[in-house]
Amino acid sequence: MNGPSFCHERRPSLRVGRRCSLASGAKSVVSLALMLAVSSALAQPGEDERPPDIEVGSRRIGGPGTATEQAEVARAYAEEDEEVLTEETLPPKGNKKRLPGLHQIAKRYVGGADWITACDRYDQLIDEGGDEALDLVDDGKKNAAKAYQHCAEAEIIKANDEKAERLIKKSEKYGGTSPRLDALRRRMARERYRREMMQGNVDRAFDNYKKYQAQNKDEDERIWMGTELTKLAVDANKAKDKVRTEQMIKMAEEVSPQNPELRALIKKLDAEKNVFKNALTFSVAMLAVVGVFGGLAKLRSRSKIKVSKFEE
Repeated sequence: MNGPSFCHERRPSLRVGRRCSLASGAKSVVSLALMLAVSSALAQPGEDERPPDIEVGSRRIGGPGTATEQAEVARAYAEEDEEVLTEETLPPKGNKKRLPGLHQIAKRYVGGADWITACDRYDQLIDEGGDEALDLVDDGKKNAAKAYQHCAEAEIIKANDEKAERLIKKSEKYGGTSPRLDALRRRMARERYRREMMQGNVDRAFDNYKKYQAQNKDEDERIWMGTELTKLAVDANKAKDKVRTEQMIKMAEEVSPQNPELRALIKKLDAEKNVFKNALTFSVAMLAVVGVFGGLAKLRSRSKIKVSKFEE
């Protein structure tokens, strides 16, 4: 609690009045100092706020400080326009933006693994701008080679070997040789002779199989081919086709001579041949015996005739 205020008395003495005046003046000075301190604190810029200066420019609408922001907005709109570019919005031929636009569309199909459409777009690029059109962007040739490789795989599945080989050559042209492309060619050769076996073109399949093995030995395929040839030999034997049976056995022995089913078939045929030989030998022997007995019978009959004539 503050003591009684002499300054509020109606008629203070001269001495008291002088003290009141000094107190009021001190309060005014303190109040002014506090106001200046608060104003100074409010006027200091915060960490997230930068005061406008000559380099930044005015913050008013349309002032020089908004130039950078406007450029960023314009660039964002340009990028958005590129993202939505389609075949329908592609500039016409002759426009300098057409080939880069085709690159953009083709790359989008590559990213979406739509390989067939991507190959069509790269074919279009090359038709309109030549091989050098692929150099317009850094990854142009790389993406084209990747697309052609996947398109070749699709053609191999569809048994379109000629088109697959053309696509493999395109991929090599723009991306260089690679183990994966070599593997595609091996796969194509394997699928070719397997397909020919299923179609009954055994001689052609056998020739292509030998070419395949000449490039690089494949034990799994050797076993597969031996099994298929043995099946054909067994079927031919059941059909009593001796010529085809012998032909299939000969091929199977060349590929997989130790195939269990093949060995069993050969053993069976050998046993049948032995039975036939034994039967033939027995028949010949029986004929010989019959012939001997027949000859003896004739001799006896002749002897009887001579004796009867002599007695007469």
